[in-house]
Amino acid sequence: MSVMDEVGVVHLVRACNGVEPLRRFLDSYVRYPAGLPHELLFILKGFRRGVVPPEIAMLLDRVPHRTIAVADRGFDIEPYRAAALQLRQQYVCFFNSFSEILAEDWLEKLHRHAAGPGVGIAGATGSWESLLSTYESSCRERQTMLPHKRVLRGMELRRLRDAFPPFPNPHLRTNAFCIRRDLFIEAVGNLKIRDKMAAHRFESGRDGLSGRILSKGLSLLVVGRDGAGFTAEQWPQSLTFRFGKQENLLVADNRTRHYEMSGEGEKSLLRSHAWGMLAQ
Repeated sequence: MSVMDEVGVVHLVRACNGVEPLRRFLDSYVRYPAGLPHELLFILKGFRRGVVPPEIAMLLDRVPHRTIAVADRGFDIEPYRAAALQLRQQYVCFFNSFSEILAEDWLEKLHRHAAGPGVGIAGATGSWESLLSTYESSCRERQTMLPHKRVLRGMELRRLRDAFPPFPNPHLRTNAFCIRRDLFIEAVGNLKIRDKMAAHRFESGRDGLSGRILSKGLSLLVVGRDGAGFTAEQWPQSLTFRFGKQENLLVADNRTRHYEMSGEGEKSLLRSHAWGMLAQ
């Protein structure tokens, strides 16, 4: 099997996002060589009858590609599954609609680590954040509230405790990652993601993508701009997500850009959510 047969690259294009996110991705895709031959597949999400407006079509025509059209539901994971079922490569590298490549040989770096022994998935960013622990912290900061509000908070906490591990909760973020295609299809199964909480559960919950990979005895790696692979305990020092100046980040997205543009007070809060006391 040739390397061309082995790697597929998938980028999500959402109709509701307009032109600029796609332009940003394509500018970076053209600027930075992938380092590996590959097939490029665009998921056209939410375009009526799969027909894109001329300004989108002109951008897509900048590079060799093929497309699939999906309805505007299921957040990112269901369209990713649809793309994986269309492809025949052994590995697939997924990029969400806000992704921007920041360095050359990005695909070689992600694929090399994803294909390493004992590795289940390699991504551009990871976090230790727990939505449960973040919510508990916010509850402690709001001790004075009406009785019915306390009941609602208690119900929400029970729901979150069932769904999410407490901090630290290492998980790879699904903005940019490379994984064996059959492993991804197996991990996703016939999952239906109909709301934001379900999407959070799949990204960082007990039975989410990272949890399912770990349950198979496989590891999660973050891959930096420098081409190094980092295990979960090394993620804060990898300087890829909400730490330092994120100077080793391989693929940016709206969350990494938000951190970069935030003031010091908000940066400190975001760091503490992601890394706890290490952020101090």
